[in-house]
Amino acid sequence: MENKTSPDSWRKTPVQRIIFHLPTILYFLFIIIYPYIYPHFPISYLKNNFPYDKLWHFSVYFILPFFLLYSFQKVEKKHTFPFLFLIAIPWAFIDEFPQKLVLSRKFEIKDLLMDISGIVLGGIVVYFLSRRYERS
Repeated sequence: MENKTSPDSWRKTPVQRIIFHLPTILYFLFIIIYPYIYPHFPISYLKNNFPYDKLWHFSVYFILPFFLLYSFQKVEKKHTFPFLFLIAIPWAFIDEFPQKLVLSRKFEIKDLLMDISGIVLGGIVVYFLSRRYERS
């Protein structure tokens, strides 16, 4: 008989699964939507100044592996790192390439490289933190 208080038991219904993954879903939406509405927010200063712009791209994608690890805890540990890349790097492309089509935005390969750098470093940190947490 299944324990009703186990973490897996409450994730079984579709609504509960969506609620569990909601932080990750909202973060993905933030990554896609924010660049198109940012001029209306004070943080737009960061996006319009070179070093801050690249730091912004790096930090947004550095955080992404943490959300992915949270959402996909059931992925076997040996597959965690490749799995993060299979989700996060295509998402960086999905985020950057449509900017070619929007007049108020511009596509820069440096932005894409900073996105991927953030994913790689965030993935490495997630990997080592998960291994350290696993040992303790």
